[in-house]
Amino acid sequence: MIRKVNKKDDLLKVAELIYSTDEELFSFLFGKKEKAIFKLARLVEKESNVFSCKNIYGYFDKELKGILIVYDLKSRDTQGKSKDFMEVFSLVELFILFLKSVILKNLMSLEGLEGLYIQNISVDKRFRGQGLGTKLLEYCIRVAKKEGYKEIYLDVEKSNRAKNLYLRKGFKIIDEKRSIIRKFSIYRMKKDI
Repeated sequence: MIRKVNKKDDLLKVAELIYSTDEELFSFLFGKKEKAIFKLARLVEKESNVFSCKNIYGYFDKELKGILIVYDLKSRDTQGKSKDFMEVFSLVELFILFLKSVILKNLMSLEGLEGLYIQNISVDKRFRGQGLGTKLLEYCIRVAKKEGYKEIYLDVEKSNRAKNLYLRKGFKIIDEKRSIIRKFSIYRMKKDI
């Protein structure tokens, strides 16, 4: 069953799944794995950032097996984002995070895009190969159609095998992006609905 994640769910598990989508990127942004997962879990329980549980759907079958983070690009909440981050990170951590975001700005920019944006799709390693990522993606596509969206966007690390799933489901590569210093490089993909 796919449903919205709520604050009563295992938020550390949700954070682990988020972290697993790009361990190198999240460790670069938030530090060592344990610290990054703890910080992500705190962001999940907040209200006004992309990792907020209001943007997260979980695939549950006795336990959480996978997640989908998706939000409307036009109405995404950026007003409270600073407040959420200030409650989770110290001033020094915020300053360092700001500097890192400058390095990654080319990758992270969503300017000019309209529609839905898939931030993350992640399936617990124990349950991969069972089609759960496909089910989460198809759920997102159905919701997008039902709600009248015209486009869905996502970014995927060039080396991530999930890009093959996205291609099979009708996503097209529309751009290739690289960070200015680190070796991060992604494909921006789009599906017309």
